[in-house]
Amino acid sequence: MPDLPEDKKSPKYSIEIKQREDGEFYLASFKLNSDSDEELFDSLNLCMEGINRTLGRLNSARHSVPKPSVSVASQKAAPKVSEAAAQKPKEKAPKKPVEEIILTPEEIKLYTALRDLRNDLALRDNCPTYMVVPNSTIRMMAKNKPETKEDMLKISGMGEKRFERYGQDFVEMIKTYKTVTKIEPQENLDKA
Repeated sequence: MPDLPEDKKSPKYSIEIKQREDGEFYLASFKLNSDSDEELFDSLNLCMEGINRTLGRLNSARHSVPKPSVSVASQKAAPKVSEAAAQKPKEKAPKKPVEEIILTPEEIKLYTALRDLRNDLALRDNCPTYMVVPNSTIRMMAKNKPETKEDMLKISGMGEKRFERYGQDFVEMIKTYKTVTKIEPQENLDKA
């Protein structure tokens, strides 16, 4: 197939950037054309870097930009924005510091078993794993080894609804694991 003249070829990518009611800019749509996998990955990386810089610049200066949508289309390559012009987007409020939970080798085995159970429950219910329980909750379960509903509800991330749906499965796993390995329960549930 003969090569088309440069002006007759389809653009490599097109993007549409819109502005929300609160003034923040976001990527509304993105289209990327490529002739090979290698070109796709190279183009995708370049495009996303350019889009991130552009969104950062727009959002940092949005107080001076009017509300209507802005459309950037049919670009041949990623937009060139100098690093000095690209500013960081508005920073989010700092998160609470998370206390790191250090697990012993035996607790790591329990953590792995609980994580596998969580993955099975997520598959059963056809939902993301974090909807069952997040990893941090599994780490706390592995550390504290709760065997009752009351103890399980003291674990951060395990509320009444989650316990009703999944808690008993985790309690049974912990009881079984403790019976097999003869692990003593932790007495520091209130510190968790």
